[in-house]
Amino acid sequence: MTLLGPVAAILLGHLGSSAAWSAEGLGGTYTLPGTNGTITLVLQQDAAGKVTGSLKGGDLAAVLKGTSQPGGGVFGAATSEQGQFMAYFRAARQGSQLWFDLIEANANGAPNMSAMKRISFPVGGTSDPATASPATSTGIATGSAGFAGTFKGDGLSIESRAATGGYGGTMKMGEQSFPFTARAMGDALTGTFESKDGKFEFTATLRGTTLTLVTGGTTYTLAKEIPLARDRPPAANPLARSGSARAASPTGAAPLDAGAQPQGGPGGGSDWKVHKHPTGLSMRYPPDWTLNQTQSAAQLVPPDVASNAAGATEAYLVLGEGAQGVTSVEDPRVVQYYSQQMAQMWPFLRLTGQPERIRAGAAPGIVLTWEGTSPIGMAVRAQVLATVLKGYAVAIVALGDKTRIAARDKTVREIFASFAAGAGERDPRVVGRWKFWSYSSSADGRYGTTTDRRFALQADGNCQWSSSGESSGSFKGTNSLGETTWTGGVAGQSDSGVSRGQWSAANGALYVLWNDGSTGEWKYEVRGAPGNRRLFLRGNKAEPDEWVEGN
Repeated sequence: MTLLGPVAAILLGHLGSSAAWSAEGLGGTYTLPGTNGTITLVLQQDAAGKVTGSLKGGDLAAVLKGTSQPGGGVFGAATSEQGQFMAYFRAARQGSQLWFDLIEANANGAPNMSAMKRISFPVGGTSDPATASPATSTGIATGSAGFAGTFKGDGLSIESRAATGGYGGTMKMGEQSFPFTARAMGDALTGTFESKDGKFEFTATLRGTTLTLVTGGTTYTLAKEIPLARDRPPAANPLARSGSARAASPTGAAPLDAGAQPQGGPGGGSDWKVHKHPTGLSMRYPPDWTLNQTQSAAQLVPPDVASNAAGATEAYLVLGEGAQGVTSVEDPRVVQYYSQQMAQMWPFLRLTGQPERIRAGAAPGIVLTWEGTSPIGMAVRAQVLATVLKGYAVAIVALGDKTRIAARDKTVREIFASFAAGAGERDPRVVGRWKFWSYSSSADGRYGTTTDRRFALQADGNCQWSSSGESSGSFKGTNSLGETTWTGGVAGQSDSGVSRGQWSAANGALYVLWNDGSTGEWKYEVRGAPGNRRLFLRGNKAEPDEWVEGN
């Protein structure tokens, strides 16, 4: 999920981003070039409002059945040609485009708005992928940029880039490098990587910024490096004279004015509530507001939240992630990052003015403001109030009806001004040296991999992690009679080295801020008596890993 994904999940449709789009003229055939071939959407709509059709492109083939919605647009289910459920779908006209969304089901079978993929089809023709809407880049089977980038985890590093027909790049483990090629198929990437001993198949799935790769019965969990740390600041214009007027920023906002003085400071009344995160980050908020903690954000709900027939039309979330090397909110990459996120989630919004300097307690902060008109004609305002605390990029995101966001501006700024960074909580039960060992093999038993990990959590808050592995395999060749004509084997070792960082833990949640600026997060449970304890850590997998106490 992108950083602003939780906001989209809460307000999607309530501001008219989908449910109230025009449903006129949806019947027809829509095409869009993709790296895996042309994507073709066919829709038929009858007088009773029933919709049928198909979506095909590359390795994706789906049958569509849905109905027209009272507020406009179409909603239904996408199934395989054999009738197996694949995802929910929505389709609606948005200006000169038809937006087609595929929405995964959550564990309860309901639409999971945070796992939505969008394909933007031009109405009345095709378009070059290079000029397609930004929303197209997150579509299924469109050569999605989601699988492109750098992923790291479990001792494995992957550099992936879009290429003709799919993706290509390099996998690295220790000193070994393995080139690979792959193609997107639905939500998965399938391909092969090559070593000196041959080619091996793999599959990969992406959920938010977490990539899960499976090969030879072994599973690797990797995190995608975020643009906040990787984007370079805009290059200096060699033709701009010193002291001349500032050029417009690529993000649409002028850079921070060095002469502007930060506004604000500690705010809020003495009766305000206090929320403290295990990492030591804290904030205060009004006594009549409610805080709902979700997996990816803290949602602040005012007592008189505005709504329409579809739900709330204003939302206030507190979000945080590792700053990955960015030490100050005045780094130009911060503005670029939030601008890119907002453009992807809410393309009708436009950045207004220049970043405003404010304070988050003693730390410098900025306010970015976007405004626009939603597809149902609502005037919408979005604000990001951001700062960097203890190596984390922390922000309040306020988005919704412009009049409501403006009316609560003073309160939101006071909440932001209360941000503080103190000592993190450290559950003494997790202090110790832990080790994890696993073995997996292919179905035929010819290929096996062992993984050995060490995780040391010190009482002073320091920690270190290391991972090593060994793999081996045997192969044989046969002639036309099935007789073995040759045999061979392969063996390899990997070592990720040592990663160091700072940890905090409380209420069953363990957080690590690594020295390279990346973060780790697990749910945890400790069982057993001292000397024979078990630490269960669950990250993005359904089942936790079991760690044992020892050196």
